[in-house]
Amino acid sequence: MQIDGKWGFIDTEGTFAVEPRFEEALWFWTDWAPVCMDGKWGCIDKTGKLVIAPKFDTAVWFFQGLACAAIDGKYGVINKQAEFVVKPQYEVAFHYGESEPYLAAVKVNGKLGYIDRTGKIIVEPQFDLVSLVFKGGLTQVAVDDRMGYIDRHGRLVWEPSK
Repeated sequence: MQIDGKWGFIDTEGTFAVEPRFEEALWFWTDWAPVCMDGKWGCIDKTGKLVIAPKFDTAVWFFQGLACAAIDGKYGVINKQAEFVVKPQYEVAFHYGESEPYLAAVKVNGKLGYIDRTGKIIVEPQFDLVSLVFKGGLTQVAVDDRMGYIDRHGRLVWEPSK
């Protein structure tokens, strides 16, 4: 909830669980929520305690202990101690999916592909658009204006078509 330009969180009773003090605040996807202070992003727990100091260029969404984060315009992957476990090197990195194979979409030289939790490229960046979620082992991708599907290894299972 926002009051006087600052964001906080209310509980189910409508009282503040976390007093408004953030420039921006997003929802609790896990036990932590991304918050912005002085133009930088970090995370708080449900009591409002800062658990990741605001120092990142983008909101930080954790899933299974990892989050994609940007610093100085480059994206990498951090752990819950805010240490980069995959160095910042991508134009963009999107959060890890919520189901197997737990891949994160990354952009390299204007094209999208996927990395695993160690930063190993699993699907070479070659697509213009990708879905962030694999369902039934497949995800949707696009090249130019043609849509298709790949499996978790990057193999085309349904050729892109108009």
